[in-house]
Amino acid sequence: MAGEHRTSRRRTACALLVALLLLVFVSSGGYGGGGVKASEGVAAATETRRALAAATPTTPEARLRAALTSRNKTVLRLTSDILLTSDLPPMTCPNLTVVGNCRTRDGRWRPCKIDGGKKFSGFLWANQDGVPRLELVNFHFTNFRRDIASMPGVIVVRNCLVTKSMVDDGQFGAYELTIERSTFTGNNGVLIGGMYVNVHLKGVVFRSNTGGPLISLYRGGVSGERCRFEANRGRAVEVSKGDAMFFSSSFVKNSGGAVKFGFDGTGVFCHCRFAENYVTSSGGRSTVQHVYFGGITDGSGGVQFCKKRPRVGVVLESPDLASYIKDSCNECPK
Repeated sequence: MAGEHRTSRRRTACALLVALLLLVFVSSGGYGGGGVKASEGVAAATETRRALAAATPTTPEARLRAALTSRNKTVLRLTSDILLTSDLPPMTCPNLTVVGNCRTRDGRWRPCKIDGGKKFSGFLWANQDGVPRLELVNFHFTNFRRDIASMPGVIVVRNCLVTKSMVDDGQFGAYELTIERSTFTGNNGVLIGGMYVNVHLKGVVFRSNTGGPLISLYRGGVSGERCRFEANRGRAVEVSKGDAMFFSSSFVKNSGGAVKFGFDGTGVFCHCRFAENYVTSSGGRSTVQHVYFGGITDGSGGVQFCKKRPRVGVVLESPDLASYIKDSCNECPK
């Protein structure tokens, strides 16, 4: 019996030794330089990981640039401010949403700042096929000297602040441009402009801007609900061969006048307030001008005021246009 136990123990020990040798053999990759091959594989894997890490954008600006050039629908959330180091790349992403979620030191929410550095451009389309869509939410755009967002598609701007920017031909422009709960203050030049542009404003404030018209459209239209144009140095709105409709909005203390309809303009003002808007002649004389109505070449629906027009400040290109100014609420929401 004792001999059998010794034989059994020897067999077990031999089996364990063989298994260990096989394990060493397999892990070494075979005879000869197998150990070198395994180490080379580990090194290659390490380099691959390093390359992937280097290719992954880490800074907020790099992440924004990568999102703009994505070929797929993308939602990017940023938690830090961005000071641009160059123009943003042309947007090739067909549908991009960028959301700012920054915090103050005490944890309160604030819009993330994107600073144009007084020379760089923002979100522009790459002139490729398709109708792009861009949505910008919770940002403070400042110090732009070229377009902030302009493309032949759809742009939506929500909860944004725009300051200290100066663009001659329009800081924002799109075939369909929607701006909600946002403020433009301390800017210079045209803020919204273009041809064949439809603009939808809701809860937007334009205050203390210069060099207007702030909104300048040709063969386009603008509708505004609960908007305020206050203390701007330059005309607030100018539309030719297009229309402007404002509801429950106010135009107060704007030099250069409040709203001008060029040739073939149509306007509707529902329960809007006009006060202290004026233009100054070359001789230095200031006169009240809330709404200016220009000439007609192809036709116009005229201008309607609900419930009634301002007592003064409705100026006509010529007296024979008086029939185009009406007191009516037919076009206003019930």
